[in-house]
Amino acid sequence: MKWEMVDFLKCVEDITGGNRKFPTTEYSISGSFPIIDQGEALIGGYTESKDIVKRLKPVVVFGDHTKALKYIDFDFCLGADGVKILQPYDKIDTKFLYYYLHTQKLPDVGYSRHFKFLKDIQIPLPPLAEQKRIAAILDKADALRRKDEELLSKYDELAQSIFIDMFGDPVKNEKGWEVKKLSEICNKITDGTHDTPERLKSGIKFITGKHIRPYSIDFDNS
Repeated sequence: MKWEMVDFLKCVEDITGGNRKFPTTEYSISGSFPIIDQGEALIGGYTESKDIVKRLKPVVVFGDHTKALKYIDFDFCLGADGVKILQPYDKIDTKFLYYYLHTQKLPDVGYSRHFKFLKDIQIPLPPLAEQKRIAAILDKADALRRKDEELLSKYDELAQSIFIDMFGDPVKNEKGWEVKKLSEICNKITDGTHDTPERLKSGIKFITGKHIRPYSIDFDNS
């Protein structure tokens, strides 16, 4: 299907301005209103303040530094600097916008600002009913993904339990296993270059700490 492609700024309004921004020093572990920031977690903290974001419909929160994307359909307060609140116009469904923005590969410029790249993209504009249908399908797929992650977490716990049962606590070493230094059993121990290499669409996979899993490396998202 060929849908009309519309400039980002003709579909989405940045309603960040005018909202109070809460520094992390004002976060609480509980409260009446959640604070949404650009961190990885959906909710950064809580507050009793009534300085909530004024919005007309659900919004997408974008981390200007982190590129994090969050779909928010509840009252919230705004975290400190580095957050953009994106409210789509009536012709675009918020959940559809949220999923579409996830498909965009923005340049990685470290802790610099990324919203300038987001503003340059175009958004496909199928009929509103079709947008909602697509978003509903992706919601179901995302729910399955989360269940898979929970299952993998349970597998990790089981594997650790089996390891302890077979070999004992590796720190206490109750079974008296032979102990060696890593340098005695590894051909090479090295570190990264501590700079950000150019991102390419093909070539050798580039991984960082976030791609390391308990028993594997996440090459798919590197």
